[in-house]
Amino acid sequence: MGPDVLMMHFPPELAMDRPPPGWRPRPIGTGAEIRATFARTLPGCHYRDGELHYSGDGFTISAFVDEFDDQPVLGLTIVITRDGGDPLPTTLALTAALDAGATMSTARG
Repeated sequence: MGPDVLMMHFPPELAMDRPPPGWRPRPIGTGAEIRATFARTLPGCHYRDGELHYSGDGFTISAFVDEFDDQPVLGLTIVITRDGGDPLPTTLALTAALDAGATMSTARG
């Protein structure tokens, strides 16, 4: 198993436990734009029942994007499952394509 990765536009002074007063992230895209970015960036990615799924070389990436086509998406968590492969280049490419920042969490419960 690998980390979960949160993708969003973070505040300039990153302290997620104390975001600036009144801060709200700007959208990383609409539901349709997020799905199109996954499809364009991750060839072979498929979408079904709100879940995007991509199988890479020794890893998988999944994300739930069930927002309507025109609904803004403020942030996205991708779930990475590793089986010997290196998901970092793919994760960085997706982050860049979304013009977002990313932070990892290894905590799962």
